[in-house]
Amino acid sequence: MTLMPKFKRIRFTFQIVLAFLLFAALACSATPDRTTGTRDQAPETTPAEIPPAAIQLITDLPSAGRLAVSGNDGNLYVIEREQEPVPITIDAVPSFNEELIGREYQHPTWSPSGWLSFVRVEILPDNPPSQILLAVAPGQTDSHIIHESTWESYIYGYWAPDNLPENEQLAFLTNDGEQYSLHLTDIQTGDDLTISDQVVGKATPYYFSWSPDGGSIFWQQNGLSMAVYNVAESRVVNQLDDEPGNFSAPVWSPVDDRLLYAREDNGMSRVTVLDDDTHYDLGLPVDGYTTFTWSPDGQTIAYSSGEGLLEPITVISADGSNGRILAGVDDIAAFFWSPDSTRLAVVTMEEYKPPLPEVSAGMRARPARQTGTPSIILQWWLIDVGSGEVTELDQFFPTPDQFTIFNFFSQYAQSHRIWSPDSRYIAYAEVADLSGSPSEGMIRLIDTERPDEEPLGIMEGRQAVYSFD
Repeated sequence: MTLMPKFKRIRFTFQIVLAFLLFAALACSATPDRTTGTRDQAPETTPAEIPPAAIQLITDLPSAGRLAVSGNDGNLYVIEREQEPVPITIDAVPSFNEELIGREYQHPTWSPSGWLSFVRVEILPDNPPSQILLAVAPGQTDSHIIHESTWESYIYGYWAPDNLPENEQLAFLTNDGEQYSLHLTDIQTGDDLTISDQVVGKATPYYFSWSPDGGSIFWQQNGLSMAVYNVAESRVVNQLDDEPGNFSAPVWSPVDDRLLYAREDNGMSRVTVLDDDTHYDLGLPVDGYTTFTWSPDGQTIAYSSGEGLLEPITVISADGSNGRILAGVDDIAAFFWSPDSTRLAVVTMEEYKPPLPEVSAGMRARPARQTGTPSIILQWWLIDVGSGEVTELDQFFPTPDQFTIFNFFSQYAQSHRIWSPDSRYIAYAEVADLSGSPSEGMIRLIDTERPDEEPLGIMEGRQAVYSFD
C-alpha cells in the first residue's frame, strides 16, 4: 500500500481533507522522512516498569485478546485481560522540540501467532533521522531488529497468516522518496534466531495480500498490473491478464486460492473473483473508486464505491450469488468484518452538530468541548449482515494514526484488527481533548452487545490494535 493518494483515487471530499489537514501535518511532523543503525543488536527498550505518569485511565480488558497501544507518551504497551499492563518500551521522548530531538514507537502490528512488530522513530543531535523496525516474540519484551536505514521511511507491515512462532514471515513497505519497496522478512528462531530481509518488488503505489498458507503474495503495482509472487521460488508465477480498475488493495481469500480485485471494464471497474481460470463478476460495473473486504470465513464479500465517500455497502456470496445492498448507512469512510463474519463495523462521515458533551469523571468520560467548530465528525455503526439490522454507535474525532487506518482500510482490514477476537468489542483512538493536540488520544472500546452505553476508556493512546487470538 501507499500513504500517498493513488492517481485515480478520490476518497474524501474537499471539506473532509481540510478538516483533517492539521491531523496529518502533526502526524507527519513526528515522523522523519528517513530511517538507521546496525543489525547486530536492538536498542535498549526492555522495560523494567511502567514509566511514571505515562498512563492514566488504564484498565483491565473486558474480554479475551491483547491490545497493543501506542501511548501518548510515545511508548508501546500491551494490555491483556486479568494481567498487568506490559510496557514494551520505556525510553520514548515524545515531544519533538525545536531542535527536532525525540523518540517514539509507532505502527504496532500483530502476527497471528503473537509476534508484535513496531517502529522506533528517532531524531538525535548530530545524527541522521532514524526509523528502526523491531519485533517482539510472544510472551517476551526483548526486541529484535528487522530493518533499519537512514534513507527509507517505514510505511506499512503485514504478517503472513499461517505463521508459527518459530518461523515467521513479515512483508512491509518502505519509501525512499521516489518509490515503494516491498520487503519480505523471514524470522527463524530455532536454537539461534536468524533474520533475513530481501526486497521482492518496487512500485508506486504498491498494495498486496498474503495467501492463507503464507506461500504467496497477490499484489497490485503502479495501478497498472496485478500478479502473484511465490515466496519459495522468489519469483512472479502468475501475471494477471486483467487490467486493474479503480481500487487499491487486492484481497486473497482467507480460506483458499481465490483472488478478489476490481478489473477495468470499458472505463469502469468491475469487482471480480478469480477462481483458478474462472471469473465471477460481482454486480454491475461501477464508476469511481471501489473497495472491498472478504469475510474471515471466506463466504461473503462486502464492497462499495463512490467518487467521494462510499455508497451503501453491497454484500454478496463469493460465487456472485445472493447480492443485496445494506440500506440505512451511507457516506461511508471504512468498514470492517467481525472475526465471526456476522457483522460489519462501519465508519461514516457526519455533519457535526454541537454541542459536544463536557468532560466528566470516570472511565466513560468524553473529550472536552473544543474552541473551534469542525464541519464533520465520524460515526460508528453496526450492521448485522444476516438481518440487515443497523445500530447507531458512537461519534468521535479520530487521532491521526486512527484516521490512517480508516483512509486505507481495505489494506489495514487484512492485517490490523479493530475487533476483539470474540467479536464483541471495537477498539479505536479518539482525540482526548479537542482544544489541544489531535495527536493526544484516548483508547476506547465499544461493547457491541450494549450499544446504548458510552464507550469504555482504556488508556491514553494514539492507536490500538487487537491481537488475532
